[in-house]
Amino acid sequence: MAAKKKAEPVADNEKKKSGLGPLIHKVSGVLAVLSATFLFAATFDVGHMGLAPMLGSLTVIPVVTFAIFSIAAIFTMPKAGSGGAVAENSEDVIASFTQFQSKTASRFASLENTIDMMSGTDKESLIEENKKLKAELDAIHQAERDKVDSELEELRKHNEQLEEEIKLWARKAVENAVNGQSQAA
Repeated sequence: MAAKKKAEPVADNEKKKSGLGPLIHKVSGVLAVLSATFLFAATFDVGHMGLAPMLGSLTVIPVVTFAIFSIAAIFTMPKAGSGGAVAENSEDVIASFTQFQSKTASRFASLENTIDMMSGTDKESLIEENKKLKAELDAIHQAERDKVDSELEELRKHNEQLEEEIKLWARKAVENAVNGQSQAA
């Protein structure tokens, strides 16, 4: 607290010494911008106000005011590091930036942990569900293979029966043909 009380009078003295400079700089900048805006509005006849014919030879006034105020704004620009207040102010800015950076880092770390925790839980449940679905799919595939195998076995048996019937029919046909020829001869 004592350090802050000592620093405040120095900052007040700096403000008193340099209080008029920044104000003149700002006012000069604003007036330069306004005169330049008026010049451009007159030149391009913005809003069809007829500023160019109305000004006529008085156009030199906004040009001169622009030149004077822009030069004044340049020369009254406050200098960086001009006093102890700026140094103390920069130390405060650095301290607050460091604090902000540490807070941001801790928030990012907690967010990352939360995301990892959530995704870890989801990952584990997805792995379990994946295993369950694979088991169901394997059971379906096995049932289909068993069904195809049983149908194939039935078709083989049916094919063997048909082959036996064809052989029997062929034998009977041959026997009938042989018996019919011998009876006819």
